[in-house]
Amino acid sequence: MPTVRSAKRPAPRSRVKPAATKRSLPPKSAPKGLRICISGVSGYFARGLLPLLEKDRSVGSIVGIDLAAPPAGFSKLEFHRLDVRDPQAAALLQGCDIFIHLAFILLRRPGQRDEESINFAGSRALLQAAAAAGVKKIIFTSSVVAYGLHPDNPVPLK
Repeated sequence: MPTVRSAKRPAPRSRVKPAATKRSLPPKSAPKGLRICISGVSGYFARGLLPLLEKDRSVGSIVGIDLAAPPAGFSKLEFHRLDVRDPQAAALLQGCDIFIHLAFILLRRPGQRDEESINFAGSRALLQAAAAAGVKKIIFTSSVVAYGLHPDNPVPLK
């Protein structure tokens, strides 16, 4: 007959590391991954880009700047309702790795007089702010409209 031993089982090992060896983790407000700022975040291009960035594991957070709210449902997006010409928009580029500039006016609406101010002054201000903030990569979109769309352009596209 086999001998039955009444030996005590060793205590289970603790999975908690002692305080001296604990690594400090970044605060939850600073997710790991790239921080990307998008101006014109509610526009046509951004509506196609946001779902891709949301799925991308290398992207930690997205800062969105626009006057209109983007579609809901993007957990990485922190939206800021600002005009690209607003000086507060420049501060949002601090800590960003990439700036994607999608804020521009292609077609002037009746009565709209701020096309140049948004397209030139707003773009210039944000691009200079991105450089000053040390943003590593800037993606700037443009259009054939840059060559002249309106009949009153000084040098029309031929």
